[in-house]
Amino acid sequence: MEKKSMRRLRGTEKCIPKRADYFTSSILEAIKWEYKMLNEKWPHILTEEKNAFRVRGQIVAMSTNEEKPSEKMVQLHWLPEVLGLPDSWHRLTDPVAASLSKTVKISTIPRSTMLDLYHY
Repeated sequence: MEKKSMRRLRGTEKCIPKRADYFTSSILEAIKWEYKMLNEKWPHILTEEKNAFRVRGQIVAMSTNEEKPSEKMVQLHWLPEVLGLPDSWHRLTDPVAASLSKTVKISTIPRSTMLDLYHY
């Protein structure tokens, strides 16, 4: 009798329990709402690139090279200051200096800084 029931069970598919769906409709609505609020608060920060955002630069200083007077350099201070990005020098003809912005990967920023940026 036991062998007969074992043969019967071999052919049947084992039932796999359904895993919980972590993204319910309410969670997706919350994510959409947060994205909308972020876009209203900082419209210049969001980029088309995944896992990156744009920071603004502010010109702090300007200098010229004595050997090449036509080559001007600008020192950019990056905003928001919460990120702690160091100031950098760029040629005035560089795209970064011309647009006063650059793209920063989220993976390069420490998690504690990201939390500070969220509450900024």
